[in-house]
Amino acid sequence: MIPKISRSILALSLMFSACSAADENQHLQATKQPVNINKSFSYDVSYKGINIGDMVRELQWRGNSIKANITADFSFLFMDFGGNQQSKISWQPQSEEFLTRSFIRNTDGFSSVRMEAEFSEDGHNSQITNLGEKLTFSNADHAIIDFNTLALEIRHGVMSGEKQFEIFMQTSDDIAHYFFEVKGKEMVNTEFGPLSAYRIEQIKKDDRTLIIWVAPSIDHQMVKFHYQRRILDISGEMTKHSITVL
Repeated sequence: MIPKISRSILALSLMFSACSAADENQHLQATKQPVNINKSFSYDVSYKGINIGDMVRELQWRGNSIKANITADFSFLFMDFGGNQQSKISWQPQSEEFLTRSFIRNTDGFSSVRMEAEFSEDGHNSQITNLGEKLTFSNADHAIIDFNTLALEIRHGVMSGEKQFEIFMQTSDDIAHYFFEVKGKEMVNTEFGPLSAYRIEQIKKDDRTLIIWVAPSIDHQMVKFHYQRRILDISGEMTKHSITVL
């Protein structure tokens, strides 16, 4: 039971993963024209109200190319586990979407994973190398992305006024099909005081509840999340953020 809980906590943390009004306008242009900018967002993560560690999400924008890295470091029931995923992502101005080009995933703890992924030019095909085994995947209707790109796509969609999102995300052995919906705006208490945030929920999954809150005043990034599934009850809250225009 403990390994299952730990893997679920790590997978969720890696999946998600964030300024003034002048900054917000500047970041809006990040999806409209090439920029050079570094971003970093830190989160405290809790299991049933007990702090178990933290995760950090870092982005390096160079024109239309982005390097994204998310790192999780947890301790639960006297066990340490964590990992990171480094992704290379490109912004496509004509189709106005982010595409994953490749990623490398490393996890340690109850089990170790060393996984690499490469994606085709249009994003519709992928090849995974996991512990020496190679698998190929294809999706004719939509591009396949990773969770670092998922976070960018949702952020861009919210900034563009979209209300629903359909995502095809690469996992270690399959393509996961996810749906998210913007439920509206509400005030949430955060490390930075009360903030107005979009409430976004995962839908069409009856066996779980996933809610994330995205604050326009902090670069349209996730400032809080809450996940419940069976015995899992995981929450996270942003504690630090840094945005540097080069």
